[in-house]
Amino acid sequence: FKQDQKLKNTPIIFLSALSDTKEIVKGFKVGGVDYIAKPIQKEELIARISAHLTIRMLQKEMELMYTQLEKRVKLRTQKLQQQIELNLELFQKNPAYIVTIDHNMKIMRMNNKMLDVLHFELNEVIENDFIKLFIPENDQEELKNLFNMIEVSNKATIHENILKDRFGKEIIIEWYTSKIKQKDTNFFFCIGIDITHRKKAENDLLESEERYRTLFNLSRDALMIMDPITLKIIKANPQAAKLFNCKNEQELISKTPLDFSPKFQADGTLTTEKAKEIVNLTIKEGSQFFEWLHKRVNGENFFSTVLLSKIQLKDQFILQGTTRDITDQKIIEEQLKQIQKMETVGTLAGGIAHDFNNVLGGIIGSLSVLKRNLDKHGFVEIDKLKKYIDTMFKAGDRASKIVKQLLTLSHKQKFQFVSVDLNQSIENILRICENTIDKSIEIKPVFYDQPAMVMIDPTQIEQILLNVCINASHAMTTMRKKNEKWGGKLSVSLKQIFADEYFCQTHLEAKKKRYWELTIEDTGIG
Repeated sequence: FKQDQKLKNTPIIFLSALSDTKEIVKGFKVGGVDYIAKPIQKEELIARISAHLTIRMLQKEMELMYTQLEKRVKLRTQKLQQQIELNLELFQKNPAYIVTIDHNMKIMRMNNKMLDVLHFELNEVIENDFIKLFIPENDQEELKNLFNMIEVSNKATIHENILKDRFGKEIIIEWYTSKIKQKDTNFFFCIGIDITHRKKAENDLLESEERYRTLFNLSRDALMIMDPITLKIIKANPQAAKLFNCKNEQELISKTPLDFSPKFQADGTLTTEKAKEIVNLTIKEGSQFFEWLHKRVNGENFFSTVLLSKIQLKDQFILQGTTRDITDQKIIEEQLKQIQKMETVGTLAGGIAHDFNNVLGGIIGSLSVLKRNLDKHGFVEIDKLKKYIDTMFKAGDRASKIVKQLLTLSHKQKFQFVSVDLNQSIENILRICENTIDKSIEIKPVFYDQPAMVMIDPTQIEQILLNVCINASHAMTTMRKKNEKWGGKLSVSLKQIFADEYFCQTHLEAKKKRYWELTIEDTGIG
C-alpha cells in the first residue's frame, strides 16, 4: 500500500480486536497513524478520521510553506551574496579613495585606488594606525580631534587633509567621513577625492587675482570695468577717480562713461551715437582704440585715449576701459601744428615776397607817374588819375588777400567745425599757390559744379591742401636732378562718389553713402 505513489501519503488507521501493546506498536511500525481496538464507536472513528485528515492537511500546508520559505531564503541569500560581491567590487574599483577605520584609528579596509596612489599593499596597512601611517605629524592632532567630534556627535562631516605616500609625497584629499553603527562594532567610513590640482589651481587663481588687483589699483591709467549692456561702471581704480576729479572710486560706480562726457564729441558727433557704435565694434572685434572727449565732475572737458576691450568670463563677458589723459600731448600737437604752419609760411615767403614786391611795384609806379605829372604840369588829368587809382586799388586788394590768407594759415585757434564749401577751400589754396610756387608749374583745378558742403574745420583742411601742394611743387622743382628741367602739372580735382560694398570692405570705417573725393596729382618725381 505504501509503495503506491498515489496512496503513500494517505493516513492509515488500524482497526483490530487485538488490544495488547505489542500489537499496537507493530501497527505503528508498519506506517499506521492510529490504532483502534474493537469494539468501535462510530462517532469516535469519525472524529479520529477527521482529526487525522486535518493533521495531514496541516502537514501538507507546512511542507508547502517550508518549501516556499526555503526557496525565498535561497533567493534572498543569492541576492545578498550578489549585493556583497557588487559592494566589494564597487569598493575596490571605485575611483575615489575609500578606507574604513575603527574607533582606535586602525585601518579595517582600504580600496585598490587608495592603495595604488599611496604605493602600499593591503597587508601592509590592515590593523595599522591610519593617522600615524599617512598623516603629516603637524596635522595628526587636529585630525584626531575631528574623529573624536564625529564619534561623539554621530554627524557626518566634509573635511580636507594632507596624505603622504610611501615616499613622502603629499596629496590633498577632500573627505566625506561618517560613523557607521553595527551590532558588534562601530567604525568610520571615509570616502575622498584628490583635490591637489584643484587646490593648486585655486591658489594660482588667488595669486593671479591678487596680482591683477594690485596692477588694477596701482595702474597709472584710469581703469573701469563696465556692464556691456547698460555700460554701468562695476569697478574702477583710484586713478579713474583722480582723472574725473571724483572723491573716490565709489562715486563712479553705477554711472556710465556717458555721465563723464559732453553732449557732443570733438568731431561734432552726438556722444551717445558714437559710444553705441564703438561698443558694438568692440563686442564684434574684441577691442577698439580711439580718442574721446571726456568731462570731469567740475565740468572741465579734456581729451583722452581709450582702449575698450571685451573680456570673456566663462559664459559671459565684460568691458574694460583703459583711459589716459592726453591733454599735455594735445597741447604739444597743437604747438607742432603751429610750428608747421609757420614753416609753411616760411616756405612760401620767397614767392610771397616776390609777388608782394610786384604789388608794391604797381602801387609805387602809379604814384611816381602821378607825382611826376603834378611836378611838371601842376595837375593830373581826371582819366589818368582814375586809371592810376584803379591800378593802385587792385594792387592793394591783391596784397590784402595775400596777407589775409597768410594770417588764416598762421593763426592759432581751436578746432571749429562749420559748414564749408570744398570748392572755396581749393580756390583759396590754389590762389596762394599761384602767387608762391614756381611759375614753371601749371595748376589745373577741377571744381565740382555745385557747392560741395561738409562739416569741417576750414583752417585744417586748407593747411592739409597747402602742405600737399607744396610737397608736389618740390617734387617738380627742387627735388629734380641738376640736368632735369623744372616744372610740371599740378592737378586738384573734386568729385562725389558712392561707397559701395567693396569700398566698405576695404575701408572699414566707411558706410554705404555718398562721399567727397579730393584728388591731388603732380608730374614730379617719386
